[in-house]
Amino acid sequence: MCAYQPAKKKSRKSLSLGEKLKILDEVKNSPKESKKSIAERLGLPYSTLTTILKNEEDIRKVSKP
Repeated sequence: MCAYQPAKKKSRKSLSLGEKLKILDEVKNSPKESKKSIAERLGLPYSTLTTILKNEEDIRKVSKP
């Protein structure tokens, strides 16, 4: 008999607007560093970093008063 144990799900963590702005600034201030290494250094999945970069314009619009 095969005992199947499902993988534990990671809990989702939502990032605040301030955290997203810090991430955008970090990428801007590290032009020679790869996005993958920036994501690893910040403890983010690469896909999360690329989504934040893709939505940069909207994120910056919302942050302005």
